[in-house]
Amino acid sequence: MKKELLNTYCPLPSSRNAFTLIELAIVLGVSVIIAVVSIRSFSGYRTGQNLRLVVGEVQAIVQDTQHRSITQEQNSVWGIRFANNTTSTDTVSVFRGTSFSTATTDRVYVVGRGVQFLDPASGTVRDVVFQAISGAPGSYFSVTLGGAGTLQKILSVSVAGTLKVVDAGALTIASITPSSGNNNGARSITTIRGTSFSATSTFALSRSGQTNIPLTGFTLVDSTTVTGGSFALSGAVVGQWSVVVTNGTASATLANGFVVTLPPPSVSSIVPATGTSGGAVSGVTVGGTGFQSGSFSVRLSRAGQSDIPGSGFVFVNSTTVNGGSFNLAGAAVGAWDIVFVNPDGQTGVRTGGFTVQ
Repeated sequence: MKKELLNTYCPLPSSRNAFTLIELAIVLGVSVIIAVVSIRSFSGYRTGQNLRLVVGEVQAIVQDTQHRSITQEQNSVWGIRFANNTTSTDTVSVFRGTSFSTATTDRVYVVGRGVQFLDPASGTVRDVVFQAISGAPGSYFSVTLGGAGTLQKILSVSVAGTLKVVDAGALTIASITPSSGNNNGARSITTIRGTSFSATSTFALSRSGQTNIPLTGFTLVDSTTVTGGSFALSGAVVGQWSVVVTNGTASATLANGFVVTLPPPSVSSIVPATGTSGGAVSGVTVGGTGFQSGSFSVRLSRAGQSDIPGSGFVFVNSTTVNGGSFNLAGAAVGAWDIVFVNPDGQTGVRTGGFTVQ
């Protein structure tokens, strides 16, 4: 009877109730994966937290220094030097005066917690001096900080003195206005837009086999906007050019974002300059500049009247076409404009240059 009870209530272990070596290996493998993911997640969190703490401290230093300039503490303006040191920890130095080289250093903050400057670049410094009363810098100002991970922060001060901290995204260039220019002089630029522009950003037009054309005299408004400046396009190859922005070793391109064109034509003379309504005038020569061979056209134009197209004109050179004629049947008496249209669509006009009698 006892033997039967033991068999009933104390069954021996079977293969269905025990772990195999394969099952144990799977459990251990999953445990290791979970542990690694947890460690990496914590490490990433700690890196991000350290970056946020350091940026917050630097932001407070900037705000305090701005305030000291606004109030003209010690009858002076105040500034900051951001130093990306190659042999020691990066530093932020607050100074009194208009130039770090001649100013009095008030305090030095050491950038720690594994955070460093990415902009300014290694071995360089960047100074900003805040103006009295307004607290604005002389121009747009920014620095970029980063840690061991990919997270980066841009701290910037606009030309109006507004302080901003944003996550640093990828460097991009989205648009340029205007997007074309003639190759007979400088082309002024209104705006360039993109992301992650910095105080060290440079802009240029680029085309394979050609020397880059830099943008000069521009103003960096903030990390997304550039205004003003010009490209020296004299003699530049006609066609599409890419717009390139460079921040140190990083660059971004707006492919074929700008078109260099020939200058528009101008019309200076027509011979003969008169014709009789109801008849035709032939043997016409038109003079000017910037004429292009190919499918050009010449016409007479007058407000409220149908255009009178020219025919038979022969291209001589960039200043002359000849051998043309106009059919003046039904043409209104008075002054007519001479319009020359190049194959690229650009036009030149001599206002009132031809008279129908």
